Amino acid sequence: MTSQHKKIILKEQLSLILLFTKQELFDRYRYSLLGRTWLILQPLIYILIFTLVFSSIMKTRLSDFNDDYAYSIYLVSGLLIWTAVSNVIIRLSSVYQDKATLIKKVPINLMVMPLYIPLVEAVIYLISMFLFAVILILVGYEFTWLWLWLPILLLISLGFAYIIGLLFALLSPFISDIRHAVPVLFQLLFWMTPIIYLPSIIPAPYRWIIELNPFAGIVHHFQQVIFFKNIPSISTLLIMSCVSLLLLAMVYKLYTHLEKDIRDLI
Repeated sequence: MTSQHKKIILKEQLSLILLFTKQELFDRYRYSLLGRTWLILQPLIYILIFTLVFSSIMKTRLSDFNDDYAYSIYLVSGLLIWTAVSNVIIRLSSVYQDKATLIKKVPINLMVMPLYIPLVEAVIYLISMFLFAVILILVGYEFTWLWLWLPILLLISLGFAYIIGLLFALLSPFISDIRHAVPVLFQLLFWMTPIIYLPSIIPAPYRWIIELNPFAGIVHHFQQVIFFKNIPSISTLLIMSCVSLLLLAMVYKLYTHLEKDIRDLI
């Protein structure tokens, strides 16, 4: 295969990924009355509920912080990234079955094709964060330069989620229970991740559960920047990046062995 031919194939696959992304973001609202406005309305309603309603109901959860909106900021900063990361992995776990008809017709790379999923979640996260930032301005939140860390954290977090999701995707044609088990797993992981509570309330003998949960680390980085206004742990980010690269190498090797069987089974 010539380099020119490879460039053409790559361009076609990227075009297909962008098409999937557009369909996910816009075409699902095509026949609704408000159309694409739902892209803004859904996260806006979600954020308003947690910011305004929970600020009065749950403010005692963070009584050490002299801010009526402290709990809401802590909660939303963790929930938004949790939603993006968990959606990437859950949706990836069944992506080959969902796109089976297309995969059988188009010779697309099975590791590249699902990229539309983290792209969609990244766009939704950015829209949500913009709306969250507007609300924070209205409630008197003081922004810092640390927010510049957020794009880097988002890239590392969604990259890690994509690799974990690909692993589930490669195995799901052979173990059909994976598609049903992954959503349940993330329901359990949600309660094992300090999103609605502070890690300090966990009894010391059980804190190892939080420490071994990589998604708790992801959420913590965003809470550090947005709520605590601290620099995220550079060493932890480097470790996560290295782990992601090692997992990517493992997933790629697994893919080379299983690709033909996956195409036959779906």
